[in-house]
Amino acid sequence: MWELPAGLCDIEGESPLETARRELVEETGLEADHWRPVVETVPSPGFSTERVHIYLATGLREVGRPEAEHEEVDMEVARMPLPEAIDAVLDGRIVNGIAVSGILAATTVLGRA
Repeated sequence: MWELPAGLCDIEGESPLETARRELVEETGLEADHWRPVVETVPSPGFSTERVHIYLATGLREVGRPEAEHEEVDMEVARMPLPEAIDAVLDGRIVNGIAVSGILAATTVLGRA
């Protein structure tokens, strides 16, 4: 199952952007120079009030992953170029709704840049 780097806003006072920055490092060992919100989604309306904030991170650089804890312990990190990710969405290899939303939204945002 392909997923975008993600996590809960579970630190008191942490904004969704701060959470995204922290999770990117924890899950991928990357930091980004630029962050742009691309889309928000509610994955399970009527069942949950969860709201997902998806950002486009650019100007990436390796900083190393901290020692893995919790769900990150068994996480495999793999990278896919955006054009391949678009193909994977369209041919059904990527079916995670949040990943699909983020990939297609980022593609649209980048096309308008």
